[in-house]
Amino acid sequence: MQLFLIAVALLVRLSSAIFADEAGSVDYHLALLGEPGNATTFFHQPVAGSKASLIYTLSERNVIGAVNPRDGSIVWRHWLSRSRSTPRGQISTAEGHEALSTAVNDTVSSWAASDGRYLWDATFKGLLATDVDILEDEQAHDGKKVGDVAALWAGKNTVVKRLDGETGAQKWSYDDTSGSVPHRVTTSGSEIFAVGLSKAMLKGHKIHVSVLDASTGKAKEQITLSSESEIASEEEVLYVGHVADKPVIIWTDASKTTIKVNLLGTKNVASFDIASTGGAVSAAAVKCKRSKSGPSHFLVEFKTASTHWAQVFHIEGKDAKKAKITKAYDLPRLEDLGAFASDVVGNEGYFVRIASEVQLFSSASHGILARWPLNTPKDSPETMETWSSIHAATEVVVRPDSTYAIRSAVLQDSGDWKLIRNGDLQWTRPEQLATIVSAGWVEKSESRSHADELDAESDASPISAFSSRIQRHLTQLAQFPALLQELSLKTMVWLESFVQSGGSKEHSFGFDKEIHAILENGRGVMIDPSNPQRVKALSDNHIQPVKQLQEVLQNPFGSDDAKGGYSFKIEEGGLSGFGPEGSMWHLSTRKGEEVFATIAQPRGEKVASIGKVLGDRNVLYKYLNPNSILVLTKDQTEQRLSVYLLDAISGAVLHSEDYDDVDLSRPINAAITENWFTYSFTYDARLDTLSRGHLLIVGEAYESEFPNDRGPLGASSNYSAIDPSLATPGMLKPHIISQTYHIPEEISHIAITQTQQGITSRQLLVTLATSGAVVGIPHQVLDPRRPVGRASTTKDMEEGLMQYNPMIDFDAKMFLTHTNEVLGIEEVMSSPSDMESTSLIFAYGLDVFGTRVAPSFTFDILGASFNKIQLILTVTALTLGVFVVAPLITRKQTNVLWQSS
Repeated sequence: MQLFLIAVALLVRLSSAIFADEAGSVDYHLALLGEPGNATTFFHQPVAGSKASLIYTLSERNVIGAVNPRDGSIVWRHWLSRSRSTPRGQISTAEGHEALSTAVNDTVSSWAASDGRYLWDATFKGLLATDVDILEDEQAHDGKKVGDVAALWAGKNTVVKRLDGETGAQKWSYDDTSGSVPHRVTTSGSEIFAVGLSKAMLKGHKIHVSVLDASTGKAKEQITLSSESEIASEEEVLYVGHVADKPVIIWTDASKTTIKVNLLGTKNVASFDIASTGGAVSAAAVKCKRSKSGPSHFLVEFKTASTHWAQVFHIEGKDAKKAKITKAYDLPRLEDLGAFASDVVGNEGYFVRIASEVQLFSSASHGILARWPLNTPKDSPETMETWSSIHAATEVVVRPDSTYAIRSAVLQDSGDWKLIRNGDLQWTRPEQLATIVSAGWVEKSESRSHADELDAESDASPISAFSSRIQRHLTQLAQFPALLQELSLKTMVWLESFVQSGGSKEHSFGFDKEIHAILENGRGVMIDPSNPQRVKALSDNHIQPVKQLQEVLQNPFGSDDAKGGYSFKIEEGGLSGFGPEGSMWHLSTRKGEEVFATIAQPRGEKVASIGKVLGDRNVLYKYLNPNSILVLTKDQTEQRLSVYLLDAISGAVLHSEDYDDVDLSRPINAAITENWFTYSFTYDARLDTLSRGHLLIVGEAYESEFPNDRGPLGASSNYSAIDPSLATPGMLKPHIISQTYHIPEEISHIAITQTQQGITSRQLLVTLATSGAVVGIPHQVLDPRRPVGRASTTKDMEEGLMQYNPMIDFDAKMFLTHTNEVLGIEEVMSSPSDMESTSLIFAYGLDVFGTRVAPSFTFDILGASFNKIQLILTVTALTLGVFVVAPLITRKQTNVLWQSS
């Protein structure tokens, strides 16, 4: 019976999943796409003949996805290239088509517009996909709902291929040997236009256009446009595509003083001056929509540092070779940074302006058809006046009563992607969070400022500290009315949470720590875990601590008394350590071996116990060295991974392991904390090795292999971390116990939970890139002291040691992300809360995920399901019972005394 109870207790301790009613309350998940591209974002009907539209985008992170314009939720998404260095690809579709085509990296792919179903992809050796366009000629349709694809490739020559819309099979291929760099491809009727840029003799670039027969791929004409005086780089080419059904190329000069337009297939170039009176033009963009029935009208928007305006142009004439391009009208300059968008309904074209208000224009004239003021929800902390729009996509609906409805997806300069419907903000997606490069936890600003004041007083003289305290108390006294108001609000919130379980977010116990992050563009943002959808921009002063994060991470020392002037640096041929007086040690690697990673213990880590109590009540003393680091090296020729446990002060190698036949192209991760360390790698499946697959190795360091023994330093009164050789050589190495586990999936990142005092059991946090999940593995599962080849004894079970199993299955209860697919996690961070049982988790990459974990359960917090009302009623009933019964007892005792006398 005793063994049964112990086994049940162990199973309970290993269950780390959250309860169903806590999902979405203690955790949050932001499924992101990345900032949407200007020319790669549009509204489109996924099913031919349907009136319902979705918003499609290919983001700057090369994620293609569909967003429901009703609530901003992701309908489907695919990550086409995970490298941050991959240039953004291109996307194309056409009116009435039920498929999307993309060109990213070396692949052209096709996707079902309704559900994102993969249709096909095409790759060709030595070619990079540059652009795609959908053919709309009759032959391409052939009764299908998807059209053939014209794809532009870059290789030794510029290559154009026509791919079957249903299978992706190549129908024909054309090589352009002109030497031009491929830029864009577009189609019109029975012709395909491949546009490239070729360097001019002196400076600039000329535009080279190859006109191809869409059915055969034969070249019909080669046209070179003189543009070297305007185009210094491809950034000056504003647009290559369709204006209604006409293919055009539009470009400007580097200083953006002129707009030039050419109808592809002709040599005529129309030139228009840009009239700017509000400063130099900083940006220009073309807005028009591909349509077989719409008017041939397009808009060019211009922006300066603080203003924006637009010019509208018309293409007159059905025959492209005889058509004339004219400037129709201007849309006035406004003193803010707004955005324009375009749409076609039937045979009418419309332009939409999103600025201080939403304005609707007909593409035929400058008169305002409708306007709506911008409004935010009453509970929103932001105002529309603070918005600066970068670009927008819009959908116009003409009602039967000739009124209009407009919804526009607008990207703000903050990185927020918003949808505005008739001037009302419907939803916001913080897509800038997909570009986080580093992050850190900080306390709430008010608690942080109070702590800074107390620290300043503790360092000051007694008189200065007393004066500062008096001033602080006077300031707090002046804020007393506001404090009372805040207290009343907090009381109402507390009563709401008391009466109604889960009625409000928890803003105590250190659960409301802010997260400060730095984005790829250098901006800083603040994420409030209580409402992660609302992202606040930070000033340079606020993000300075986060900017120092990389320097902090490079410091290998976790204790304050061991970091004065000590550091290490990866150098050719090994690793070198430096102290206040210069170089102190050097770790030389073997020939062909290079150091590729160093992992230090978490800064400020707390350790609650110096030993591990065994089942027989003896103690194994932990080897606790805050200066221990893991050093990982690799040898590409030998396919060897080496792991060193190093003392970063003295340079002494405490432990080392070599692993051969390792697939060094796969992720290798490691972590170290307290007295244990772990690392993961993958064996090369192509080799005939005894062990294959993904491995997780765990090691623990002890002062001695014998219980109750402190090792060679047990009787020593002094010890030098800088020069441990003063002691007996070779005697100061810790006793290492390690074990190897096979895991079902590759690990892309490793972290370890941290708590305030280090009492709670630690949990290993591993990221599974394939599953898109974060898994929390209890330390009991990884304990290298688990008995091998025998069943656990009673004493083993008292320690929590289960029989060793070489395979760790990731149980569903271990998934901290439960059913969420969290893509692209690059780092998982852990921070202690004010409650010892609970650790805060934040993961970022493409998506953002946060939660709270309690590896030893929330022994110091009442659960959300705790019946507080019943507790209060019980205590009240007992109190009333005492008041009622007390007089009766007193009277009875008095009567007994009288009777006895």
